[in-house]
Amino acid sequence: MKKARLLPALVLALLFLLPVGCGTRTAAASQPTPAPAETVTVSGTAGTLRVQVPDGWKYEVCPEGTLDGSETDFGVKIWPGSGSDSCVQLYWSDSFGVCGTGLKEETLTLAGDSVFAGYYDGGKNWTFLSFQGKNSGIVAWADPGAGWFADKGDQLLSMLNTIEWEPAA
Repeated sequence: MKKARLLPALVLALLFLLPVGCGTRTAAASQPTPAPAETVTVSGTAGTLRVQVPDGWKYEVCPEGTLDGSETDFGVKIWPGSGSDSCVQLYWSDSFGVCGTGLKEETLTLAGDSVFAGYYDGGKNWTFLSFQGKNSGIVAWADPGAGWFADKGDQLLSMLNTIEWEPAA
């Protein structure tokens, strides 16, 4: 009886060890989606935001009025579970704006939409992602100097590629 249960688990474990492919990747929606641990949902008067947070990452849901922005901002703080001292704030805002000094922007595609990525002072890691189109108002704000960013940045973009925004009716 135990052998019958062990064989499917062994096959599944071996499948995770297979290589997933080679080649050049872009910052567009071609990022591999990590296996989600759970779908995190947060709602406010403007709508509902969902994101799939993979195993190994931690999160904190932030209802309206608990973030540093306006009283209507709401979202989720996300960070790798490896003793990180910084997080990414993924949130909806009706008043997002940034300083243009030292800012360079590029356009990415995430969650099926255009996203403005903001880099400051020649940095290689983005400070913010501002979603456009159907996901307008969604912002991801990060500390580009965080020690984990270099190792986990691709996984973070894959996670952000799972965003779903449902505006209030």
